[in-house]
Amino acid sequence: MWALGDEETRKAIEAAHERAIAIVLAWIEVDSAVIRYGTQGIHRIRPAHDLVAARFRHYETRSGMPLLHDHLLLSLKGLRPKDGVGGAVHSTALSGSAVTASALYNEVVMAEACEAMALASEPRTVHAGPQPSNGSRRRSARADPLDFPPQRADRRLAKTSADSMTVSASDQVSG
Repeated sequence: MWALGDEETRKAIEAAHERAIAIVLAWIEVDSAVIRYGTQGIHRIRPAHDLVAARFRHYETRSGMPLLHDHLLLSLKGLRPKDGVGGAVHSTALSGSAVTASALYNEVVMAEACEAMALASEPRTVHAGPQPSNGSRRRSARADPLDFPPQRADRRLAKTSADSMTVSASDQVSG
């Protein structure tokens, strides 16, 4: 619709696209991004501020077919809220959120575009058996990235550390 639509249709779809990107980035910042710190990254805490992202807009596929899409590269650096010290954003937690982020984008862009153009959509029917996969590691949208085990740390140490974590009302984690 974006490629073949009139100016009003293109603007509605582009606005839906922009809104979906903003919502997905906000979701990643609140629900997926955690900074690892301590020996072998065994402690986790939410970043103090927004993440930094570079965004590249494209209007067609590699083969030349029209397709509005953006590529976003997230910086894997963030500030810890308690001391303002920089730390590494846990890439495994972000990677584990890719499928959920994609599904959220698709849902938002469809809802926003349909509302703007007075259209309706139908949910996709999911059948029993294996579903199409892009090869990403799937995880529930409810899974907490603070629970992802460190990749290089001793698993017993990681489990002990994770068991002692508490989440406060301000969504900061202390060990």
